[in-house]
Amino acid sequence: MKFLVFILFIGLVSTSLGNPDSSLSLRQRRDVDILANTKGLIQELITNLQNSAQQARAAIKTFIKGIQQQITLFKQKVQQDLQKLKDSILESIKNITNKITSTGPAIIGCIKNGREAVEQLFAKAHEKSNKCADDRVLYINKMVDDLSSLCDGAANYTSIAVKSMQSCNENNSGLLSVGRCLGSLVVKTEYKGVMFAAQSSLMISRINLSLVTLPAALEVCSGTSLLSIGSEARTIVSDVATCSFSSIFSSPNSSS
Repeated sequence: MKFLVFILFIGLVSTSLGNPDSSLSLRQRRDVDILANTKGLIQELITNLQNSAQQARAAIKTFIKGIQQQITLFKQKVQQDLQKLKDSILESIKNITNKITSTGPAIIGCIKNGREAVEQLFAKAHEKSNKCADDRVLYINKMVDDLSSLCDGAANYTSIAVKSMQSCNENNSGLLSVGRCLGSLVVKTEYKGVMFAAQSSLMISRINLSLVTLPAALEVCSGTSLLSIGSEARTIVSDVATCSFSSIFSSPNSSS
């Protein structure tokens, strides 16, 4: 039995030695398979990175749409709330004039000045509320821009990786040299993919959290604006009343 095995082994060795072209062909096919598998792995890593970047860009579109919707709702609400308060103040001024029978130039001037003060006050309040909202949104937009830049970097790298893979074949000769080049590219591409996934995931989580709290932050902007003009508006009404009644008593037609 051992003798038979020995004879078969000698036969295989003899066949191999007697047909070196066959041995070389097998080795070449093996080398080609190794390189092809390495290139396939690099392409898979590139595709994964591209898909991750596309998903992040889809999230960016959703974020931008959500921010725009929140700002639109905020501006509508602020406009309504300020207009309601403004109408109330103007109505108070109107009630003062209704109680005064005289409509001399001095009184008309008091009312005109009061209304102009109200317009200026509410224009300032509207500007202030918008500035507050812009500051809140600016922080979120900065994070969205950073995420977009991260996606751009990933896209740029995938293009570079494809060219680098081609360069490994064109600028190197021999299995070891090409394999070393491709192996280095595998490590680098995998690292890029892992880092992008970690960074984009963290940034998306932060943006999501900021968007969740944005309505409350905008509500603070609106409330602060309304509170800040409340006392000033009452002062304007009081000044109009004081001015109007003082004008009556200081009028030549007034009697003591």
